[in-house]
Amino acid sequence: AYTLMNGQGSDDGAHVAYAETEDRAATKADDNTWQCVSRSGSEAFSVGWVVPPGCRFYYDKFRAWLKSLDVVRVKALVLSDQGAKSFNISGQCWDERSLESIASARIEIIHHSFIDKARVDSSLRACIIEPAEGSY
Repeated sequence: AYTLMNGQGSDDGAHVAYAETEDRAATKADDNTWQCVSRSGSEAFSVGWVVPPGCRFYYDKFRAWLKSLDVVRVKALVLSDQGAKSFNISGQCWDERSLESIASARIEIIHHSFIDKARVDSSLRACIIEPAEGSY
């Protein structure tokens, strides 16, 4: 099972098996690297991001972006203009929590069919509060 969030597989029993097909937009992490990783298998597709420290999202735009996704599951830990937030969305179940802080921001989308990584990445980046020059 694969998950970008914790490397141990899903914690709710929704384990997803993946083939070895993987596309990494960035292969080596550093403090200013926006990493987008996609995986595909016979049962599911996944697109995930590791977001650079300090990258903040507009809360309202990010929440609207999440709601616009028609996918099986989304897990996210993000820093927003309203503080650190966690989101765990599966079907009609929506769990959103405020956190004291997060070590790193991560987002993962899981679906049973192809996910247009370029389109989803572009719409996610539109939720970012203007980044510092030269980052992300």
